[in-house]
Amino acid sequence: LSGKKMKQFMAECLTQIKECIDAAIATIGARSTVHIIYLVGGFGGCRYIAEDIRLYYDRVRVIIPDKQELAVVRGACLYHREGVLHTADATYGTAAMIPYDE
Repeated sequence: LSGKKMKQFMAECLTQIKECIDAAIATIGARSTVHIIYLVGGFGGCRYIAEDIRLYYDRVRVIIPDKQELAVVRGACLYHREGVLHTADATYGTAAMIPYDE
């Protein structure tokens, strides 16, 4: 895909991600209280998404942890082992499968 086609493809997804982040930030107050955003899960390693979020939230540090695709699983394992629950204020997701219609 060309860069232009890829931008068109990702535009709606990026808009929805930023809307979800904005909604999560709104629940805790002013944007100035958020200093770090962690990108985890399937989209967590997408540099294109990370760069767009860095530009949109110019005063917030965006971190992509090592093995971001396993961050959720690691959290569940730590909870099971230690009994300590660490939760994010908000998350976002998208459907990964479309029902098959014969």
